[in-house]
Amino acid sequence: MGATDAPRLTISFFDHCADNLPKQLEMDFCGLAEYLEDEASTPAERSKKADEPSIVPATFSPLRRAKANVTQRFMFTGDVDDATDLDMEGMSTVLSGLGLAHILHSTTKSTLAANRYRVLIPYLTPLSWRDSEAVSSSLQQMIPVFDTKTFDAGRLSIIPRKWHGLPEDYEEWDEATSHHAFIYSGGEALDAHAIMAEFPPIIPDEPDEADLSAILGAAVTDYGSLTDFSSSPLITDVMVSDYHAAPAGGRFYKFMVRIAGRALAKGIAVDEGVILSLARQMNARADNRSRPNGLHEARRALRYAASQHVINQAAHPGPVVSVQEQKLQKEIERLRRRKVKTDV
Repeated sequence: MGATDAPRLTISFFDHCADNLPKQLEMDFCGLAEYLEDEASTPAERSKKADEPSIVPATFSPLRRAKANVTQRFMFTGDVDDATDLDMEGMSTVLSGLGLAHILHSTTKSTLAANRYRVLIPYLTPLSWRDSEAVSSSLQQMIPVFDTKTFDAGRLSIIPRKWHGLPEDYEEWDEATSHHAFIYSGGEALDAHAIMAEFPPIIPDEPDEADLSAILGAAVTDYGSLTDFSSSPLITDVMVSDYHAAPAGGRFYKFMVRIAGRALAKGIAVDEGVILSLARQMNARADNRSRPNGLHEARRALRYAASQHVINQAAHPGPVVSVQEQKLQKEIERLRRRKVKTDV
């Protein structure tokens, strides 16, 4: 079955990244490609990408963007950020060799030397959010270059633009090396169940309740110092600045998740009271909005952070590597590759 003969897709459109109410439209894959290719020629500022329209190739019920609300998912979407040995043209060759219809477009920080791009492949039949994430794992085994954090079934994809200006988190940016490209190729829609049969998905086990209970029931030893906002080891300047910069909707809960996650990473016992106290102090420093369900949200944030901590510990046993260390290791590897090319 060709991509143009595949079931029609339903695409949820969002006005910007903080928008949670989708506008769901039906179209075929070729029509989506035409729309995205036209949008890819529109100039936009990199540092303001969160203000640009976004899509999720899924339907939601209730009509609000959340993974749990995804009723059907119509396409695979995955980002390629670090695979310098497989640029966009190379990926298109691989997918065409597999007979798969696909759309590829560069993302904000793509360069000529190291393409960063998004891959869209239509499913032969719509999938549940669980099956969509499962087949993403299978595709990652088949072509192991995707950023697995982009497999979330409710994740937004910012539409392609002709990006310009300095990215938010780059001290240096050479505009002359920036890369803008769009590729569309017809072909077959992806038979997700066949791929999953050939490459059985690797899905993290649900955390054991006993493991969660051990974390959630740990005694807090120094409530006073933990909840002193100005000196708490659970708060960083980046967390505070991110809160102020984030849209009002959702940032309170996300801040609580970050507090809980930081506590677990540092081996500090916390409870919902610690989390809620710090979050309310942050809220007072921002817009002081009413938070009537704060305790419930704090419990949910702690439980979610604990579940992710248990899963990550099982998948990556050993010492925790900080985000800064990970970035440093990536930069060292990038410089090493550049030196090798120079030497050659």
